[in-house]
Amino acid sequence: MYFKGEGVDQDSVEALRWYLKAAWKGDATSQYTVGTMYARGYGVDQDYDEALKWYSKAAKQGDVSAHPANSTSLDSDLGGTIEKKASPCSLVARAR
Repeated sequence: MYFKGEGVDQDSVEALRWYLKAAWKGDATSQYTVGTMYARGYGVDQDYDEALKWYSKAAKQGDVSAHPANSTSLDSDLGGTIEKKASPCSLVARAR
């Protein structure tokens, strides 16, 4: 809603606040979205380490967006640093 400005003014900071509430409660889609927001700097300073933390949480719950098949997209979101931090395969391996 806030992220896209649907029915309200678009506000990335407010969107992040709501996504974080759901992410901390274990919602995998929200965890992935929070990771994307950190990776791209939406509503927060860009932070690849924090993004990877949230992508990892989503992967541990089986979120297909954080699956190795999407590693090109994840690597792009993380500024080409995913191989330095952790491979997408290792994220999923740790999730099992």
